[in-house]
Amino acid sequence: MTNTYLKLRNFLIVSCLLPLSIGNGAIAQQSPMPTLTQSQNPPSTNSTASRFVGQWRLKDYLPIPLTVVFTQDGKLFVLLPSYLTSLVSLFNPSVSGGGSVNAFEFRYKINSTTQPMSLDLISPGDNETLMTIFEFTSDGQLRIEWEGLLPGQPRPTEFTVGTIFLQKLSNITALPRNTQIIDLAQQRRQGQEAEGQQSLSSINNAQQASYAEKEKFATAINDLGLEIGPETETYSYQIVPQSGSIPSTMVTAKAKNPQLKSYTGAVFAIKANDAVTTVSVICGTDQPSTTPPVMPMAPKNAEEAIKCPSGSSPAE
Repeated sequence: MTNTYLKLRNFLIVSCLLPLSIGNGAIAQQSPMPTLTQSQNPPSTNSTASRFVGQWRLKDYLPIPLTVVFTQDGKLFVLLPSYLTSLVSLFNPSVSGGGSVNAFEFRYKINSTTQPMSLDLISPGDNETLMTIFEFTSDGQLRIEWEGLLPGQPRPTEFTVGTIFLQKLSNITALPRNTQIIDLAQQRRQGQEAEGQQSLSSINNAQQASYAEKEKFATAINDLGLEIGPETETYSYQIVPQSGSIPSTMVTAKAKNPQLKSYTGAVFAIKANDAVTTVSVICGTDQPSTTPPVMPMAPKNAEEAIKCPSGSSPAE
């Protein structure tokens, strides 16, 4: 299972390398990090929790520094610089460009009574928790054990060369105006749903080719010569032969995760004059569901659009 933390790191690494691939001039001309718009009074105590709150700079981990914000209510934000947001939006439509600031959101919990002190980072989309340790160095930096950790693994007990260092910039916690939060869990779900759609599209195309060559549809996925198995981590695929006056076939993609949509693909062999042509459609549930849509009704002719059954819509 792809976890949010690896996706975040890989996303940031690819994002940060984009300007490097364009040339050093891209970095030289980068816009300054937007200043945060509201401030809070400095913490009244020097407690561990209050020392966490504020704006930090993460250096020497990625090709460019990143701003990290810890809030008093247990939220953690990783901000993308505005110039980098514009570049990334060209490759990832879910990231807004146009000068807006994008941020990744997590939750965090600390326990200063342990030795070393403990830090939990939680992905709000799927509630995965990464357990690690932290300390404040003598020069005021925040040291966090990070590299090589995965959600669900035991908490490390000592610091290694895999630590990261954050430098405190201010006690400000308000995000820049027009900040948009990137939902990594939603992006992962969209990617998984794209797998289901793409697989059904390939199966539908193969079924159309099968009918054109053999005048019949395959009854098993393995008979189509595709590199698609009946089971993946995300979906279960099944061809469901159909009966009736119009030759047709149905294939389903049943989601294993109730937070994903399920899909049904259908192919019909429509006779027009003395020729037969095949038409196809992929219908996805309007809401997340582990039950694929039922078989769509056959069109009256090859030019008529196939209507998806109630509770589903044509996949984009």
